[in-house]
Amino acid sequence: MEKPMKTLLCIVLCSLLQTSVNAQQYPLSKHDSAVVIKNQANYEQSLDEKGNFKDASYFLNQIAYVYWEHNHYEEAIKYYHKSLELNRQIENENGIAMLNNNLGMLYSDIEDFSQSRDYFMKTLAARRSKNEKLGMISALINLSVVLNNLKEYDQSVTFLLEALNLAREKNDVDQMKSCYGMLSETYEKAGNAKQSIYYFDLYKTFTQMAQDDKMDKIMEDYSEERLLKQKLEEENRRGQEELAAKQSRIREIEGKRRSLDVKLSQYDSVNAALYENLTQKELQIEVIQKEFTIKELESERAIQEQNLENEKQRRIRDIVILCLMTMIITTIFIARGYRKARKVAGYLKESRRQITDLNENLQVKVDERTKTLRLANEKLKEYIFSNSHVIRRPVANIIGILNLIETRKGNFQESDLELFALLKTSIDELDEVIKASNESLTLNESVTNQIETSEQ
Repeated sequence: MEKPMKTLLCIVLCSLLQTSVNAQQYPLSKHDSAVVIKNQANYEQSLDEKGNFKDASYFLNQIAYVYWEHNHYEEAIKYYHKSLELNRQIENENGIAMLNNNLGMLYSDIEDFSQSRDYFMKTLAARRSKNEKLGMISALINLSVVLNNLKEYDQSVTFLLEALNLAREKNDVDQMKSCYGMLSETYEKAGNAKQSIYYFDLYKTFTQMAQDDKMDKIMEDYSEERLLKQKLEEENRRGQEELAAKQSRIREIEGKRRSLDVKLSQYDSVNAALYENLTQKELQIEVIQKEFTIKELESERAIQEQNLENEKQRRIRDIVILCLMTMIITTIFIARGYRKARKVAGYLKESRRQITDLNENLQVKVDERTKTLRLANEKLKEYIFSNSHVIRRPVANIIGILNLIETRKGNFQESDLELFALLKTSIDELDEVIKASNESLTLNESVTNQIETSEQ
């Protein structure tokens, strides 16, 4: 009996320790901050440009999840509430049920169990309306956890039994094990040790049979419960038989004592007859024998009482040892959690330092590359500018000659004039290219100056 109770206490202590470690907030990394900003922009764009509430809700959920991962519970709750309002406007029942479930878990994380219960109840109602058994099981178990924290153990047991029946209908062994474990914990908190041990034995039996690959036997008309009940009934029967035997022995001793008392009470009445039939010595022997029998019976009863007292002392000793072990285990887990938290903080600090170094080195490389490209651009600009001026003089001369020929058309044949016209067209195109190059250089220089001014 003591061993299951110790195991249950260890499970509860581990859960409490894990909850206290998880409650610590962690700062958002640069990547996570960027994700939040991007989703915030997408959310606003979905509302402003498209009026698409479904996409807007998706982006809000992404933001809330990032905050939830880093234990920023209040921020996560705020964004989930915004998303919930959008889903109500478009009557998205699945989305509403999912958000109610998330809000229930978040309020449980901040220990606002009344709010958590309300949101889980809404989730359960939605799952029941669509007969989603897996969702109902999850909601019922979550409600049980919250109700245990509110000390509403009877309602918690009711929900867990409903979840257990649903898990049986689906032949879901994992969910059945979870329900047995939760029932054991709930009855233990409620002070019902007998039921707590009963469900813990079921949980242990399921786990052992799963490890032994006997799941078919488990799910065969739930015979494992009957086997466990038979086992418990057999143990109870043996205990009852032992108790009955002890009670029978006590009644036998009491009967002998009453018989002796009757015989002693009759002693005076038969005293005369004894004097007549026995000598004085024989009478003394008879009295001594009776006294010895009485003392023997009293000694046997004293031994029984001493055994009961020893059993009581042993139980008290076991309880004290259990309390001491619980305190020691709690201290060990708290110390380990504290060391783990310090180690994680050290890792985060080192990661931030490495990221800062990488950013600084990256900026230096970017500056060097920009300087190299700017020098190459200057050389290219000088080359193009010089060549454009060198080419422009002969182009201008050719244009002048063609203009002069234009004034003397009568001195040339028709075929020559066509060649001159073709030449003039090509020269004009070349002149346009030179002008475009100069304008491009001027524009590039203006843009470069603006960039340098903004960087300064």
